[in-house]
Amino acid sequence: KPVADAKNITITVTPCDEEENPVDPPILMDGDKGQLGQVFNNLLSNAIKFNEPGGSININVEVRNRTAYVAVSDTGIGIPEDALDKVFSRFYQVDSSSTRKYGGTGIGLAIAQDIVRLHGSRLTVSSKLGQGATFRFSLAIARPDRDDYDENARLTTPLETHLIVELVTQDRALATQIRSL
Repeated sequence: KPVADAKNITITVTPCDEEENPVDPPILMDGDKGQLGQVFNNLLSNAIKFNEPGGSININVEVRNRTAYVAVSDTGIGIPEDALDKVFSRFYQVDSSSTRKYGGTGIGLAIAQDIVRLHGSRLTVSSKLGQGATFRFSLAIARPDRDDYDENARLTTPLETHLIVELVTQDRALATQIRSL
């Protein structure tokens, strides 16, 4: 938010319409909080970086069929149509010239895509050059039992699930990347 404020960019969050999709108790997402935070960080930092001063960013969450659909939209410079299928490639940048206007390494969207895939979804993008971009993904909803719901506290602390994954590979880079995720 402070970076967006410095560029006079408005960030709004549009949750699902509770009259159309009542959420009682509040929804919990199945996923790793830190990793999903990284996805939002990467999407929002790009939306700010590629937006003009006075622009806007909207985060929309819609719940349907025990799935939350998330869309992060901006009013920035957009992505050329011929680059849409490449933006999730590591180190790819639309403007790779030595005089490019926007910094970065070109791995943020690739990392976000990897994290979203590990959560059983896929990050997609739609854009028109000069009119901004929208990145979308979905996550499964974990509904707590009614016994776990406390009206005053909204939610009690959910139980944590720990999974063990065994990876057998000769590719050290892949093993390191999976371990860090």
